[in-house]
Amino acid sequence: PVSCQHTQRPPTRNLLEKLRRTMVESCKQSTRNIVPALNDCIGFEQAAELAKANPPLAAWIAHPGGQELLGIDLAERSLNTEKPPSGHQSVLALIGPEGGFTDQEMQMASEMGWTNVGLGKRIYRVETAAVVIQTMLSR
Repeated sequence: PVSCQHTQRPPTRNLLEKLRRTMVESCKQSTRNIVPALNDCIGFEQAAELAKANPPLAAWIAHPGGQELLGIDLAERSLNTEKPPSGHQSVLALIGPEGGFTDQEMQMASEMGWTNVGLGKRIYRVETAAVVIQTMLSR
């Protein structure tokens, strides 16, 4: 999770542990053998610095009006020219808080080359938006 300017309440350690358990159980239920990472909460600027230091295959910032996620080809949007080790591909996907990202956060993301992605006509809760993005990645 990333704490942004519009974040009302950062997630607690208990909530993060509950989400991690839910992710593991969901992967077991769907016979998915790779559990997505859920790191501790950090600030937007810290997330940007981490992405700069260790570029992912692709970096997305989910914000209304962005490019439809279905139309994005990961091979063409690569930020990292090296192949990820052992076949794993990391994608950074930032989902905004209630109220969305600020103009300043969107500008920073744009300057870093992150792709503004849209998730369709609806605005989702963060938990649902994460599932939508995971689904798109697994296609």
